[in-house]
Amino acid sequence: MKFGLSGLLFPHLDMEEVISSIGKLGADHAELIFDLPNFTPEFNLNKLPKLRKLVNSYGLAISIHGPIWDLNPTSWHATVRDLALKYLKKSIDVCNALGGEIIVIHPGRCPFPHEERFLLPAQERFLNFIQSSLKYARNRGVKLTLENFPMNTEFPYSSPQEMLTLVKELDDLKITFDVGHAFLNKTWQKLCSPEKKIAEEIKMVGEYITNIHFHDNRGERDDHLPPGKGIINFTPILKTLRKINYNGWVTVELHKTEDPIETGRIGLEKTRELFRR
Repeated sequence: MKFGLSGLLFPHLDMEEVISSIGKLGADHAELIFDLPNFTPEFNLNKLPKLRKLVNSYGLAISIHGPIWDLNPTSWHATVRDLALKYLKKSIDVCNALGGEIIVIHPGRCPFPHEERFLLPAQERFLNFIQSSLKYARNRGVKLTLENFPMNTEFPYSSPQEMLTLVKELDDLKITFDVGHAFLNKTWQKLCSPEKKIAEEIKMVGEYITNIHFHDNRGERDDHLPPGKGIINFTPILKTLRKINYNGWVTVELHKTEDPIETGRIGLEKTRELFRR
C-alpha cells in the first residue's frame, strides 16, 4: 500500500519545492494538482524532465489531479467543454511524463439537476468526456479515476451508486474514493451512523477503488484536516477496507495550515498508524 501527500498542502511553494517537501516527509507518492496551486497556466512543461529526475531522487510514485476549479466538462458551452478536455489531456501527458500512474478527475456540474431537459444532456456530455479521456489515458498507460463529491445532486455521477454504473459500463475507469467527501454527504443529509454507510459504499464499489483521498472534517465543511482533528470515526471504514483486501494508494489530502510541513508529517503518521491497526 502506498501512502502519499497531495500538493494542495503547499500552495505557497513552486513545483520543485512541493516535490521536495513531500519527498522529505517520507511519503510513498505525491499527488500533484494540474491546476492552481501546483501547475499554474504559466508553468513551462519543458521543465518536466528535470521534475522527473527530482521525483525519482525521492523514490516517489506520482498521481495527478486533473483541473479542479473552473473547467466544467458538462458545461452548456462547447468552448468550455473543449477546454476542459484539452486540459485533462494535458494532465494525462504530465502524468505520463513524470512516470505517474493515476489521474483523478471531478464530476461535471449541472446547475438544474431536477430538470430532465438539463440533467440528461449533462449526463450525456459527461459520458462523452469520460470516453474521450479514457481512450487518451489508456494509450499513455495511465489509469483514469473518478472522485465522489459531497454535493451529489448538482454533480451527476458523483455518488458511489452513480459511479458504480459508470465503472461497470466503461472498461478501465476506476474510482478515487474520498472519505471526507463521503462523510460530508451523509452529515449534510443528517443521516445516522455516517461511517457505517460509508463502509457500505466502499464494500459496494471496492473492486474499482484504486486511490483513496484520506482526510478528516467536522461534518460541516470540507476542512481537509489530518485524521483525528475532526469527528470522523475511521474504524468502520478501515475495517471494511481490510475486509475487501484494499492494497491501493492512500493519498492524505490536506489543506495548508500555518505549518504545512508539520501538518503533513502528522497526517502521514496518523494515517499509517490507522491502517496498521
